[in-house]
Amino acid sequence: YAVGTFKNAILTPIKNFREFPHYIDENLNTFKDKQVLMFCTGGVRCERATAYLKLKDVAKQVYQIQGGIHRYIEKYPDGFFRGKNYVFDGRISVRVNEDILGHCYVCQTSCDDYTNCLNAMCNLHFIGCTKCLEKLDNTCSKECQELVKSGKVKVRTKRCAGEPKTACSL
Repeated sequence: YAVGTFKNAILTPIKNFREFPHYIDENLNTFKDKQVLMFCTGGVRCERATAYLKLKDVAKQVYQIQGGIHRYIEKYPDGFFRGKNYVFDGRISVRVNEDILGHCYVCQTSCDDYTNCLNAMCNLHFIGCTKCLEKLDNTCSKECQELVKSGKVKVRTKRCAGEPKTACSL
């Protein structure tokens, strides 16, 4: 949700979907007696998330967007979704509208372009502005930049089609 989400959505502070059940268990009161609408990129994780929340039997009703954000924006391109839709392929994200919700990992400038750190051992997936990517040679930090320059780490070399020269992802 760093680059795109629905207006007024609850943004779960989890790094990966495996953490979702723990988040729900720790925040049951957030959903108590409420109508909840789940959303995810393509709808697959929503199936599991919706089932888990229903299992907890705290929400009044649990819904999900069939087909995920992808189908929603096909049907409602000017709807309530803002920013970019994060996708799980070489594109990384697809612009839905002109709203930019993200910020550069390094300088906090408004930006919504994901990349992976050139240091293969780090491989941090982060939002980076062109200026910082150029300054840090496509790495996420001075530490990674130094490791790459010193030759102490493997360097990622593959770049996906359609990405800017400064972006690097597998």
